[in-house]
Amino acid sequence: MKKLTKRSLSLLLAFSLLFAVVPAMALADDTNTRKVAGVSRVDLKEEAKLIEIKKVADSGDPQESPKEDEPEISPAESGNESGNDPVEEPTTEPTESGNESGNESGEGPIEEPTEPTESGNESGNESGNEPTEEPTEPTESGNESGNESGNEPAEEATEPEESGNESGEESGESGEKQNGGKKTSSGGSGSYKNVTVKSSKGGKVTPSSALVKKGKSQEFKFIPDEGYEVVQVLVDGKEVDADEAFTFTNEDGKSHKIEVTFDVVKVWTRADVWAVPELEKANKAGILPEAYIGKDLRKTISREDFAALSVAMYEKLTGKEAYIPEDNPFDDTKSEPVLKAYVLGITVGTSKTTFSPNRPISRAEMSAMATRAVKAAAIDTEVDLAKTGRYADDAEIRDWAKPSVYFMAVNNVIKGVGDNRFNPDGTAKIEEGVIVVYRCIEKFAK
Repeated sequence: MKKLTKRSLSLLLAFSLLFAVVPAMALADDTNTRKVAGVSRVDLKEEAKLIEIKKVADSGDPQESPKEDEPEISPAESGNESGNDPVEEPTTEPTESGNESGNESGEGPIEEPTEPTESGNESGNESGNEPTEEPTEPTESGNESGNESGNEPAEEATEPEESGNESGEESGESGEKQNGGKKTSSGGSGSYKNVTVKSSKGGKVTPSSALVKKGKSQEFKFIPDEGYEVVQVLVDGKEVDADEAFTFTNEDGKSHKIEVTFDVVKVWTRADVWAVPELEKANKAGILPEAYIGKDLRKTISREDFAALSVAMYEKLTGKEAYIPEDNPFDDTKSEPVLKAYVLGITVGTSKTTFSPNRPISRAEMSAMATRAVKAAAIDTEVDLAKTGRYADDAEIRDWAKPSVYFMAVNNVIKGVGDNRFNPDGTAKIEEGVIVVYRCIEKFAK
């Protein structure tokens, strides 16, 4: 009985002391001091002795006494929950409510938190504290709000917002983009061109491409570089006649292609293939008039122009310069070459008072003028028609032209057009007139 009473008394005394010490320790934690509510280090030693007395009791495991010099002080519960390291020796620890409110108490933020608290990011730093310097992971709410807290946006976003790709046109960039595996035009519908242009070196075409709707037209201008010219224009592979510009009309609304070829400027722009070798020789001999430089030599030659060529031939053959008469018998021209040709007997006109200078010259007339120019140079032009073969269309050749036609044929200056035909009324081309004069000079020059 005495043993039971002694044990009960010891337990009662131990628990009484514990209930008195625990509030004191909690209060010490709140104020962070070692002397709180009148409890001194001596009292703590007494507490330790009383705990030793408790060990005598057989009621359970004895509690381990704290170290005598450094009593154990647990950090505030709220500080550990926030994930922040405790401040080294604060006089007063922040309460749990202070951390949750985003440091409304006015204390400075912790310098380098490993992870920003969720409540701080959600509020957008409303407390006015500066954002943490280098957060390892931005919170989800910060990205969704578009940085409403005033923090600067991340410098290099790894992925653009989806809405930017969906708009396609707001960025203003040209060209095509890949968006979700589909090819789209960032410039809108206007960037699609159904008429494309391909040009060679030596010039450019403007516009270089265009959207031409069905039934609509677009002019394309050709701009050669210095020393170049347009030599060929193809539309869908077919050649068209165009030198400076071409107006394309899209009849079907489909895609089409224009090809423009530029080349170095030549003495003439175009000539038939068979005529090119002799034209080059005529140019070297100085026979090609300046009026034909850069021209299309496949066009018809006028009576006035061939009269000028005939006078030039005469001067080449004789070395003499033809003179201009004082009297002009023609009412329709004052051309000096025509008047010189008239004085030399190369032409008599289409009537006593007309020459018809702009009318294309016929093959029969060209034969007559060339033969007379040779004759004016004191070269025999007689031909025995009885011993000369005749063209199949001889009946179509007028009597005044027959001696000249067959003189040119015998000397291989002017030949037929095929099938043993001469075609006397057919018009002559510029290239043919130049070659006739060149051949006469080559044939009859002394």
